[in-house]
Amino acid sequence: MELPDITLSDFDLGEIHLAFDSADQRPPPQRKTNRPDDENADMRPPEEVTGFRAPDAVKVRKQREYHYDLRTAGIAASTLSLPEPDESLHCVMDGRFHAFDVIIALQKLAGCPIRSLTVSTLGFNRHNLSHLRKMHGKGLLTEAFLLCSDYQAGIDERLVEFARETLRDFGTIRSARNHSKIACLDMEDGRAFVTEGSANLRTCSNIEQFTIFQSRQLLDFHSGWIRSVTHG
Repeated sequence: MELPDITLSDFDLGEIHLAFDSADQRPPPQRKTNRPDDENADMRPPEEVTGFRAPDAVKVRKQREYHYDLRTAGIAASTLSLPEPDESLHCVMDGRFHAFDVIIALQKLAGCPIRSLTVSTLGFNRHNLSHLRKMHGKGLLTEAFLLCSDYQAGIDERLVEFARETLRDFGTIRSARNHSKIACLDMEDGRAFVTEGSANLRTCSNIEQFTIFQSRQLLDFHSGWIRSVTHG
């Protein structure tokens, strides 16, 4: 079967318009960049172009968290009892708990927040101070005054600075030629407890002795002279 010959004249193509809109014929705009090999580059300094100069990087050191081991404070609370007014309780520590545990135990046994804590000690540690801050945060302690030794302040300035920062919102720390170990707990319900002993606040595995009193007169005596040093 033979196919017929077909030519373009056999089709009606109508009018074909090949014109383009003038806007489509414009070349795309050239973008300025800061590449040195670009002839349109903006060669001004970057901070002049942006109007901003970034500050130098800063290193932020994560602050270490200190936690007091309350297991030994629990031993103290289960061992001790509160003296009656004008009564004294004489005790010996064998290393199972420490002087700072006695403060925690007395607050727990009293079942009452400490309105004001006044402490005199040769030495202390970061765990002591961190726990005082937690007690303050929980509403168990309103204010604290700490007198330590010049010896402690001299051998560990960073520790004393840590104490100042920790107590900044609710207390004071000072140092002196001090070797006394006393804690005065002025309770919110009006009771007044005082401890006198041989142990410092920091952990110690030695045999230590201490006496607990419930006496407003004794608390006023000791807190009075301690605060006169801390505010000196």
